[in-house]
Amino acid sequence: MDGVVIPETDFTKVIRRDTYAAIHPTRPELSQAGRTVVVVGSGNNIGKDIASAFGDAHAATVILVGRRQNVLEAAARELEDVAKSTKSPTHFRAVAVDVTDDATVDAFWAQLAADGVHVDVLVQCSGTFGQPKPLLELGLKAAHAGDGAAGVPALDDMMAANFRGPMNMALHFGKQSSGGDDSKQKYFVYVSTNAVNMADHNWLALRPDYILSKSTATYAFSLLADGVSPDTLQVLSFHPGMLYSDAWPPLGFTKDMLPFDEMELPAHFAVWAASQEARFLHGRYVYATWDVDELVSSAELRARLDGDHNYLRPGIVGLTNGGHRV
Repeated sequence: MDGVVIPETDFTKVIRRDTYAAIHPTRPELSQAGRTVVVVGSGNNIGKDIASAFGDAHAATVILVGRRQNVLEAAARELEDVAKSTKSPTHFRAVAVDVTDDATVDAFWAQLAADGVHVDVLVQCSGTFGQPKPLLELGLKAAHAGDGAAGVPALDDMMAANFRGPMNMALHFGKQSSGGDDSKQKYFVYVSTNAVNMADHNWLALRPDYILSKSTATYAFSLLADGVSPDTLQVLSFHPGMLYSDAWPPLGFTKDMLPFDEMELPAHFAVWAASQEARFLHGRYVYATWDVDELVSSAELRARLDGDHNYLRPGIVGLTNGGHRV
């Protein structure tokens, strides 16, 4: 489409647009057997595909979390049928949780604890896209009912949906009781966005509320990783790629207008991110389109990660960690 420039990356020599062997969830090395997985924002689009991928990896239970119970239940039934057809042992559950409501989030984790359920993997991919307006026009608080703009998200709403809610879920996840087994490792996977590193891109820049809220979350989860060993809680954030979802038709886009990536790419990447193979990226932000084989085998990358704590983490462009000019 005229006027639209697609953000590209050349971090790895090979850029992936679809799934491939290294991240395929049927690889024995990526098995999720015996694990309980929670996928937030899994009623449709990428979240649903991620939930499906963990079924392909034979997780014991995948809990679909989102705001609409009917949508979640429909997705769970569909994924359960797929699992049976492929002889996957995965059971899918649907639980309505509004991550912006502290009481609902508290109740969700309290019920899991009461049922003796320990969550091994939390994938956070819910969020709100925001409005194409400058911050000064958005305002901090949502409009009051009756003034003609009720229901339009303001900055408070965006921060609650894209940062505060996901952080609350992550904190509950990290603090849950190990049930006496302190060796049980947990994996937190955050579906971020390239808006955090391409904020001045022509069409990303139109939604500063989205950029601000998602950047805040990405930075926060990097800081979360600083305080915990990956042997206890492994943390990884990633940009899922250019995906065609329900958000595009209202903007006038059809799937054939842009070079969209296949949904299986980030879905399968999320399973890889919840494995020991991704341990070296603890606390980092990466792209699902980057070739995992290159990331794993690159001695140069490993040396950079080991020698530069801030590499592939949010920061200030132009300054080193010590405040020196780059």
